[in-house]
Amino acid sequence: MKDMKQSIFPNISVSPGCLLLAAVMLYWDESLFWPGILACLLHEMGHFIGIWMAGGRVRWLRFTAVGGEMGLDPVFPLSYGGELLATLAGPAASLLAAAVGGSMRCFLFAGVSLSMGVFNLLPIRLLDGGRCLYLTVAMLASPESARAALFWTSVVISAVLLCCGALLFFHYLNPTLLATSSWLLMEVIRQNEKNPCVL
Repeated sequence: MKDMKQSIFPNISVSPGCLLLAAVMLYWDESLFWPGILACLLHEMGHFIGIWMAGGRVRWLRFTAVGGEMGLDPVFPLSYGGELLATLAGPAASLLAAAVGGSMRCFLFAGVSLSMGVFNLLPIRLLDGGRCLYLTVAMLASPESARAALFWTSVVISAVLLCCGALLFFHYLNPTLLATSSWLLMEVIRQNEKNPCVL
């Protein structure tokens, strides 16, 4: 029974960055806090259900400043196709939540969920779209080709987002996109230095 409970309920943790972001959200715009929390939880629940549907199990779940990270139990490995399904389940849950929220005239929640779903589909490392790009190229070519394609796509799109974030900040004093894109670009470069892509 104990092993069964451990396989069903993952270990959950929250990073200091996530707590800091929550504090900033409460200070900057309290009206976005609870819709953001609910949208994030529904997004991760979509991944959780997708992993179960594909035959996998979640060992741990960690909430960070840019969303959730899940570690899969190696006893229940997923195929490329199964992992692709589980990855797309998160954005699908966000888009469904946006549709339901809009139909109930909860437009703020619908907007947050829609933004989360669409943003996560960008083909950038650490986002769901990046994982989908990696899995698709790995299935069609090789993991080495997938890592190279993911790295360069991530760098280009993160740089574009960084420029858009800078314009948004200087014109409207909104630091959200600037901070997020800066973090994404730094993480892409840092992880590539640890495990360089093959060109």
